[in-house]
Amino acid sequence: MSTKATVATWDLKASLVTSTEKLFLLACADRAGEGHECWPSLARLCADTSLDRKTIIKVRQSVIDKKLMEYTGSFQGHSGQIPVMRLTYVDNSTVSEFTSTKNGTGTSPKNGTAD
Repeated sequence: MSTKATVATWDLKASLVTSTEKLFLLACADRAGEGHECWPSLARLCADTSLDRKTIIKVRQSVIDKKLMEYTGSFQGHSGQIPVMRLTYVDNSTVSEFTSTKNGTGTSPKNGTAD
């Protein structure tokens, strides 16, 4: 899982993506490596999102059209038929604040957690 991809996906504005597109991108971010590439099968995306196959195909094309995702040209999977996709909206230069103590996720006693 790429923490940067997950944080970047949550940060996508509602004016840019629909809720279905964001759900799809979160499922892809959950499967992405640190290079922000992923290759979940349609069956895996259906299972992760509870969306049907036709919806997944439509949403995938929509985010590709919006240039949020692109094909890398390579294929993976047991049969070598699953296209590898790259999440293009993830800014590689930012440092994730996902585990920063300033947002209340650290172990400091000042973060509001009970002793």
